[in-house]
Amino acid sequence: MNDNLIRFPKMEESKPLRLMTSSQVRELFDISRTTLHRWSNEQQLLPKLKVGRRIYFKREDIENIIK
Repeated sequence: MNDNLIRFPKMEESKPLRLMTSSQVRELFDISRTTLHRWSNEQQLLPKLKVGRRIYFKREDIENIIK
């Protein structure tokens, strides 16, 4: 039965994306929803990822801002 499965070439093994929700980012920086929107849209300080209707931020990008 398992012979009928489609096999894909092995993908590069890389670290999985560690994502944060907008509420987690707001809580971390103690900022308002408006400020986070301004940082991600107008000033492009924080790149965002949209998955469906949800918005996520890479933890790596957050850590770079903190440094």
